[in-house]
Amino acid sequence: MLFGVDREGHASDTASIDMGLQPPAVDDPTLHAMEPFVLTDREGKAFKPESLRGETVLLHFMYTACSSVCPTDTIDLVQMQKQIPSAYRKKLRIVSITVNPEFDQVPQMQAYAKAMQADQPGWVWVTGGEDVVNKVLTRFRAFDPSLKSPKPADHVDQLVLMDVYGRVFQRYHASNIRNGRILQEMMALDDLARPLLKKNLG
Repeated sequence: MLFGVDREGHASDTASIDMGLQPPAVDDPTLHAMEPFVLTDREGKAFKPESLRGETVLLHFMYTACSSVCPTDTIDLVQMQKQIPSAYRKKLRIVSITVNPEFDQVPQMQAYAKAMQADQPGWVWVTGGEDVVNKVLTRFRAFDPSLKSPKPADHVDQLVLMDVYGRVFQRYHASNIRNGRILQEMMALDDLARPLLKKNLG
């Protein structure tokens, strides 16, 4: 958990976070959790995870034929993105990746994003070859590893927060989109990690 806990054990409402952030070592295996995979965005262009370096990223798992949590989560993310202050709009990125690459190719991802009014700047929708996407899903634990042959509907209803270095920093149940926790912590993490990134690059 990012935020502090008060004396009564309740999570703090403030964004005063002491995470002890340090620039990662060059050989840090958590850089970048999605590398070296090359995926495909909703415009059919190659999407390379290194393009996310320097941005605070929220990874969202979904599939276009989902009739349960995916539409609700996407609607909540649309509302969350609208609430991002202008000072953060170029710093925070949402990446939605399908858990059903066999069906969800560029036309499906493009149509879904448009129908959900989620085809917005700062939001990337990605798919790709089954082998590549499935490797990404395995790395991010999009499915319960105890399931031998998981179906798209079995995916975990979670989101993954990554810092400007591409390190996996936090996992959330999707219910935290609506209550505002995720956006608050995305901004707080960006505020803490970005100065370190600038110092490291400088």
